[in-house]
Amino acid sequence: VSVEVFAGFEREDVMTWAVSLEQGSAHPIARCLRDAHRGDVRPTENFQVLPGRGVRGVVDGTAFELRREDRDDGEQPTTPVVLVAGTEVLARFDLAVRPRPRTRELFAELRKSGFDLQVLTGDASGPARALEDQLAVDVRARLLPADKVTAIEDAGAEGTMFVGDGLNDGPALAARADVLLMVDDLEVLPELLTLARRTSSVARGNLVWACVWNAAGLALATTGHLPPIVAALAMVVSSAMVVGHTHLRLARPRTPSANVGATPQALGRWKTSTGTEL
Repeated sequence: VSVEVFAGFEREDVMTWAVSLEQGSAHPIARCLRDAHRGDVRPTENFQVLPGRGVRGVVDGTAFELRREDRDDGEQPTTPVVLVAGTEVLARFDLAVRPRPRTRELFAELRKSGFDLQVLTGDASGPARALEDQLAVDVRARLLPADKVTAIEDAGAEGTMFVGDGLNDGPALAARADVLLMVDDLEVLPELLTLARRTSSVARGNLVWACVWNAAGLALATTGHLPPIVAALAMVVSSAMVVGHTHLRLARPRTPSANVGATPQALGRWKTSTGTEL
């Protein structure tokens, strides 16, 4: 974090105010500021999130805003953030936000699975270009939360997956989210996709089995070769076999992907949008 202080303020003071505003946030900008500050943190009142722009609140009786700087020259590889009180700019922070470890390897794994990847970010075009170089992926910059929803809608519903976290991704997740990852680890994604494909395969197999079984039973029953009590038992057996087949196919232990380094503790800890744990 590079800090430029204006109007005669002290670096320690502006860092305290900025970190106090961001103390409860999980946003990468908040983490950068907290990592760079080892001083006091003050209580924040009237805290408010400005989606896609920043935060505001009252610290030590003064109303502050911490927001992205509007200027975008397309060249600066860092994310500029300004601390404002009223109309006065108190400080400017240049933040270098790096990708999560092993993200490049994760993207390579997803490409092998047939995905075309794109990163949607609210950062300026300079940091977005730096991210493109680091991850070898197309990055769309300066997107507000509503812009991400539009991007997903433009991509189409069939075969489109959106992965996000935080408030700025909330509208897009609300439009598309089906699975909640219970760990802060993107490396479980390839394993999750494998589970999804296996689940789909098992469901299709169960459907074929049930149709064949029921068709055979119906033919025997209509020709008088299957007594009612036997038909009822056959239905119970059919249901039990579907459940048993599903359990055997999906509940057996899975080997973590060696390419992405997923750990056994991270696997199997997902929840669908209906609250069902997988």
